[in-house]
Amino acid sequence: MKSENILVIGGTGKTGRRVAENLTQSGHNVRVVGRKTNPAFDWENPETYDAALKDMDRGYIVYYPDLAVPGSRDAITTLTKKALEAGLEKVVLLSGKGETEAEASKSFRDVLSEYFRYTTNKGTLASDLRNHGWEINKHLRRKAVPPSMSTLLETNEDFSRIFNHHDFRKTETEVSLPAIA
Repeated sequence: MKSENILVIGGTGKTGRRVAENLTQSGHNVRVVGRKTNPAFDWENPETYDAALKDMDRGYIVYYPDLAVPGSRDAITTLTKKALEAGLEKVVLLSGKGETEAEASKSFRDVLSEYFRYTTNKGTLASDLRNHGWEINKHLRRKAVPPSMSTLLETNEDFSRIFNHHDFRKTETEVSLPAIA
C-alpha cells in the first residue's frame, strides 16, 4: 500500500483519534486539524478550509455535533467543494447522531450532486466511475452500471473494511447520472 497524505478533521475526538492512529500505524502521513492546530480548521470559518486541505490526497471528516445542527449542510457542502478543488481523491464523512433518515439522504444527495457537477465540469466523471468499478457503455440504454457488492468487497479496501468491521444500515437511493460522454 502506498503512503498517502490523509487529512483527519475531528482527529482529537474518540473516533477521529483512533482513525488517525490506525492510519499513522499503516504508514500514512496524517494531518489532524481543529481550531487549535496549525493549520487551524474551524467549521464556522470556511477561510480555514483551504490550508487544512492543502497537499492532502484523502480526507476523513468527523462532523460534530451532527448534521441536524443549523448550518451544518452548508459547511459540509462548502468543504466538499473545496476538497474536490484541492484534488482530494476520496473523502469519508462520519456524522449523523440525531439526523433523521430523510436528512441523511438529503445530505448524501447534496454531496453526490456536487461531485457530479465537479467531475462533469472537469470532464472526468466517466473515468472516475470506471476507477470505482462502474461499467460505462454509451451504446446501452442503461449507460452506467454500478459494481456488484462482491466486486466492491474484492476491489475496494476501504469499502471492505467498513463492511466487515463496522455496524451500518444499508440504504439504497436512486440517483440520475449526468450525461456521460
